[in-house]
Amino acid sequence: MRSETNALELALHLYKFGELIKDMDDKINNEKDEELKRIYINEREDMYSNQIEIIHKLKALDI
Repeated sequence: MRSETNALELALHLYKFGELIKDMDDKINNEKDEELKRIYINEREDMYSNQIEIIHKLKALDI
């Protein structure tokens, strides 16, 4: 049961990161300041990395 709970929690985090990335894409597309745009892009890349880590954790669970 614990593995299933962990999987649900990780899936929720994965979904939330997807929503944050979508919002960050909108910010990047609407931003005029190139330096701020680069900061947003770096933050988005960190979010992608977090998503990948979560996917690996999900794959490692024995469910």
